[in-house]
Amino acid sequence: MKRLSTAIILAGGLGTRLRDVVPDLPKPMADVGGKPFLHHQLEYLISQGFSSVVISTGYKSDHIVDYISKSDLAIQVSYSHETFPLGTGGAIKKALTLITDQELVAIFNGDTYLPLNFNSVYALLDKNVPLTVISGPAQNHERRYSSISMDSSCYIIDDTEESPLNLVSLGCYIANPVYLSKELEQLPLSFSFESTYLPVAISRRYVKALAVASPFLDIGVPSDYSSATTFITQNKPPSTPAADILFSCIVEQSSILYNLANNDNLSLSFCRAVSALCLAIRNNSTIYAAGNGGSASDASHFVGELVSRLVFDRPPIKAESLTTDLSVITAIANDFSYDYVFKRQLEAKLGPNDVFVAISTSGKSENILNSIDYALDTGASVVVLTGLGFETTRDSDNLIIMPVPSYDTARIQESYQILIHALCHSVEYNMFGVGQC
Repeated sequence: MKRLSTAIILAGGLGTRLRDVVPDLPKPMADVGGKPFLHHQLEYLISQGFSSVVISTGYKSDHIVDYISKSDLAIQVSYSHETFPLGTGGAIKKALTLITDQELVAIFNGDTYLPLNFNSVYALLDKNVPLTVISGPAQNHERRYSSISMDSSCYIIDDTEESPLNLVSLGCYIANPVYLSKELEQLPLSFSFESTYLPVAISRRYVKALAVASPFLDIGVPSDYSSATTFITQNKPPSTPAADILFSCIVEQSSILYNLANNDNLSLSFCRAVSALCLAIRNNSTIYAAGNGGSASDASHFVGELVSRLVFDRPPIKAESLTTDLSVITAIANDFSYDYVFKRQLEAKLGPNDVFVAISTSGKSENILNSIDYALDTGASVVVLTGLGFETTRDSDNLIIMPVPSYDTARIQESYQILIHALCHSVEYNMFGVGQC
């Protein structure tokens, strides 16, 4: 499951406002309940599935490096060190050079504790927007935080202190690291992200706000620092992310199903598949299905609905799964190769009026690809249930491809249940129901 996994923490500031109560340490190392504030930040990120973090250090950085080196926090830590003050923009620019192969990165202020459900945040993000500002209702937070306004599409339209008090930034950005790196390349070594870069990005409609109802702690001033222990105690990391994972799975699958429902090419392929299945049934031919692993179960599920029933009682349909006879499968795998366990069965059974339903989430299983080629050579119709990874050089009117718009195995397999039931329902209706063809 895709999720936010990499963060940047801006921990290089001088912490002048907190100097009276934390005189000899960088602000993120301020004691909160017997542990540095940074420890609590990292502990929460770990609970949300983050696996790596870049800490931007500057003032008294040796305290941070020494503490992390002796801790047992289960997260990969690297450092982007400022030899002179870079400002928030320069610090982000430098830290991004250490981020590779990541779709998105979360950027936090070093004095911010934001106990958010980041699985839900990821699911709700507009992935096409280069930068998202995590924000909260202004009435829940002090006026000293940057206030922002957004339009009906959630694009930020103003980010100045004089803007109408609508939302406030909660000290966290979600960014596309590749895009943001290119944007910041044009700016000097030292600059403010908030006052130098953001206004320009906002004017180009590159920035959206994601409003969340979350508590928020900023220890940047003594009054807030004094309440930090109580706040963090009340907002400890969850003991299990189970509910978060469930929510994220549902949101991701909802998005995929929406895309399926609004895909004209898929609708056309679906209708062609139903016509091919109905034609085979009218010709008293057989429908064969095959797949590997979970797709093997899907093949058997599909065949079971055809042979038995789905919506109403009707005559059985001739269908067979090629995944259930272990003696045949292991004999072929042993005598020839696993790459031929389905093709060999088709060689023994498949006729030109039959239909072969090939199920492959990756679209790259050799035994499925070999079977597709053989079935097309035989003249049979082939229906392929797959994801976005399927590729073929075959160009045949008998090849019907129904790709789920995803590369995620779990989401693709969940979508199969909709497609399988819809195929069976449509076949039953057209062959045996009201208005049968």
